[in-house]
Amino acid sequence: MQTVSPHEAGSRLSVIQRVRALGPGIMMAAAAVGGSHLVASTKAGAIYGWQLAALILLVNLFKYPFFRAGVQYTAGTGETLVEGYARLGRGYLWLFIVLSAVSGVINTAALTLFSASLLSYFVPFDLSLTALSIIIVMTCLVILIAGHYKALDWLSKVIMATLTCATLVAVTVAIGNPVAVEPNFQAPSIWSITAIGFIVVTMGWMPAPIEISSITSVWLKRKAQSEPINAKAALFDFNVGYIGTAALAIVFLSLGALLLHGSGVELKQSGIGFSHQLVGLYAATIGEWSRYLIAVVAFFCIFGSTITVIDGYARVVSESQRLLHRQPQASPLVTQGWMLITAVLALGIVAFWTGALLTMLDFAMIAAFVTTPFFALLNYILVTKHRLPPEVTMSKSMRALAIVGLIYLFGFLAVFIWWKWLM
Repeated sequence: MQTVSPHEAGSRLSVIQRVRALGPGIMMAAAAVGGSHLVASTKAGAIYGWQLAALILLVNLFKYPFFRAGVQYTAGTGETLVEGYARLGRGYLWLFIVLSAVSGVINTAALTLFSASLLSYFVPFDLSLTALSIIIVMTCLVILIAGHYKALDWLSKVIMATLTCATLVAVTVAIGNPVAVEPNFQAPSIWSITAIGFIVVTMGWMPAPIEISSITSVWLKRKAQSEPINAKAALFDFNVGYIGTAALAIVFLSLGALLLHGSGVELKQSGIGFSHQLVGLYAATIGEWSRYLIAVVAFFCIFGSTITVIDGYARVVSESQRLLHRQPQASPLVTQGWMLITAVLALGIVAFWTGALLTMLDFAMIAAFVTTPFFALLNYILVTKHRLPPEVTMSKSMRALAIVGLIYLFGFLAVFIWWKWLM
């Protein structure tokens, strides 16, 4: 893995260096803004109005050190977080590979189905969701296998730029045309027991499952194979992507609060139904011209997550397989093979077990939520245990934030266990 000299690493970044560094952090953002933002954040605004805005920002703040750890560890050691887990013990690596494989397939299936349902807005003739899902998956695979990392790097930047601009336009319009609140409407409180389940799951996946930190780490190492890594530039890229996801979470919450909260409309339970409901309500409230604007926003949001999830999970599973077999380097063919396996299994779920998809997704969300505190702790151990270069060493203030974050994560886990199994 290429590195830079200490002088270059510590020097002030130029604008060109900052722009060239953008890549893994933006791809992380593209992977994060799928279901957790379009569906969960918008539903949070629709149900609770602005009550969860502060909590969403706090969750992003408390998780920041553990997602940042992926960039710090890779920029400082030249290794991925997956390699770090392997150094801590093969048991951690096995746990990680099982979690990543299961989550990768189920998340790909859910995101593919979401993408296909939104793609139907732009297809002038009727196609089944299965056929549309095949189109989505084949497009993702062609982009990834033909252009591979560079194509994904470029596409993520385009998607995030388009998504950000279109979403800001949508919110600006919504501010001037908020939904009419029903008389005598009383917003449900986030402090009630009935709200615990929704809040815990939403916060658990905000901004993304913790394994995304290891995926970012793998992407960063892949980028370093073609150009030197500047530690400050890598952290700048990460901060742009991470702060961007937090801002977009508030933007999508705003859409729900402005267009759905207090409207009396019964919310659809499935992510697909809710995304269509949001598009339809936006068109009814603002004007029919806006239907395709919000549909484009939603489609790019979900499609961007789909393509990055297929690539990211395939890479970390391939990397884990390499470490288990003690091979010096992961084979591109093996990585592409895992992309195909993930895609085929996801399409199998879409074609034959669509009715069970929500159950599977709920299982994946619970598994990710339960394991998040433990992998956050592993990330903290890795960046504090190793002697890293000064520019990526965890500062005292960051360590304090990480400790508070761990207390928050394990505390939320205790609340979830109490609510789910002991209440």
